[in-house]
Amino acid sequence: MRAMFRFTAVVAMLAMSGALAARAEQSCPDASRRDLRFWEEVIRLDPEDDRAYRQRGMVHRRLGQYERAVEDYTRAIERNPDNPESYFVRGMAFKLLGRYRRAVEEYNQAIARNPEDARYYRQRGVAYKNLGKYELAIRDYDRAIKLNPYYARAYDNRGSARKNLGAYATAVEDYNQAIRLNPEVARFYLHRGVAYRKIGKYSQSVSDFEQALALAPDYAAAYGQRGMTRIKAGDTAAACSDFERARQLGDDSFRKWTLGNGYCTQSGEDG
Repeated sequence: MRAMFRFTAVVAMLAMSGALAARAEQSCPDASRRDLRFWEEVIRLDPEDDRAYRQRGMVHRRLGQYERAVEDYTRAIERNPDNPESYFVRGMAFKLLGRYRRAVEEYNQAIARNPEDARYYRQRGVAYKNLGKYELAIRDYDRAIKLNPYYARAYDNRGSARKNLGAYATAVEDYNQAIRLNPEVARFYLHRGVAYRKIGKYSQSVSDFEQALALAPDYAAAYGQRGMTRIKAGDTAAACSDFERARQLGDDSFRKWTLGNGYCTQSGEDG
């Protein structure tokens, strides 16, 4: 209780001094750097509080400084090895570094300390999926959904793992549930559109990509995936237009694939 009071008092004092003021007027990187200075001052005043290191690590993560984030989460764990959140966020940093096996180890530690948090299972499932262990991933998504039946991202993740196993119809069911729970997420429609294409439902597939684009008009992958469905449906000219638009938005992978397979000319016209 005393440590919590001390941490709260230090944060309140610095916040009142204006360290977190005017965030809306700053760009996101500037706000993050200001937050970094804030938490560094909190740590200077109370160098033994694990929460301050965890918060500074989260700022490092926002800035893309994943190794520094790991260092801060490690300091948090050294000061309080019983807090599951520190292992969880260190796992997130390892995941962003592409160190999926180490991420799994961290999520294991978090789950051992708190087996009732759905986030821990979902993120471990993501790590398993990146390791190609789809059955283990699905098992973790099942656990996350059992703990939180309204966890839209867990349904989406489970659908993607099932899609990787070729279970496209059941993947669609998971995407349906994700969309019912949160119909404003463009990638849910993108993922369902791919699954629909895999089972030959081209009109539903195109419709999903169009819904994704209605939510996120600059979603390059949605243009590219719509183009792939249009190729399957025999509408090559429209597909090439989609691939060109995806290229303009920064994703040239679809157009390069079709050029290599003789579908489109360099100008993006039917070849």
